[in-house]
Amino acid sequence: MGGMGGMGGMGGMGGMGGPPPDPFPAVKTDVKFITCSTCKLLAKRLHSQMSKWDSKVTKSEEAMQAKLADMCVVSSDEGSWITEYDMVESKDGKAIELKRQNEAGACEVECKTIVEACKMVVQEAELELAAGLYKSFNGKKKKPLDLKALTSKLCTSDDAWAANVEGGCAAGVPKVPKKRKAGPAFRPKPVPPPPPPPPEKDVGAEAAPQKDAEVAAAPKENAEANAEL
Repeated sequence: MGGMGGMGGMGGMGGMGGPPPDPFPAVKTDVKFITCSTCKLLAKRLHSQMSKWDSKVTKSEEAMQAKLADMCVVSSDEGSWITEYDMVESKDGKAIELKRQNEAGACEVECKTIVEACKMVVQEAELELAAGLYKSFNGKKKKPLDLKALTSKLCTSDDAWAANVEGGCAAGVPKVPKKRKAGPAFRPKPVPPPPPPPPEKDVGAEAAPQKDAEVAAAPKENAEANAEL
């Protein structure tokens, strides 16, 4: 048994070369409580982003899929919306609401939980969503889906593209158990410190080489003068 423990220790040492554990992991048991709300917010953000797409995106389902994946990446322009929301327990404690804050927050536990919900929706709906958007841009009408139609097709209709996700709008959002503890308070994103000022130039240090050169040249000049005499 002791030998097995030693092997386990060796395995742990081998794992030391990997990335450190996430200090703020998502609470995956909370994802199903916010999937429907996240889906609706995702549809809203996607609708606003669609107006920025050029023909390289609207003419390619593959390009659209890449854009959809970025919708859940907080470091991207498409996914930055996630950092503006906080998971807030309802007054009766039976639901979790996503409330928009006045500023972006640090992407910690709740932010990453929203990211997980976003990824679940996109992974479930990705192919049909990209195909539906492509059709709306390139069909006979060539008119992108409006927000109401997009939300319905993606989230709320009985046959929504994300209907099969646990906690999806069509199936009904499960109630939050009483034993669940409230999450951490929203924390604004830290403001990075200003860059340090450039170092001041040392005038004396610059002048020293020039002075040394003048001193070195003096004997040569004196020798030339004596030669002329």
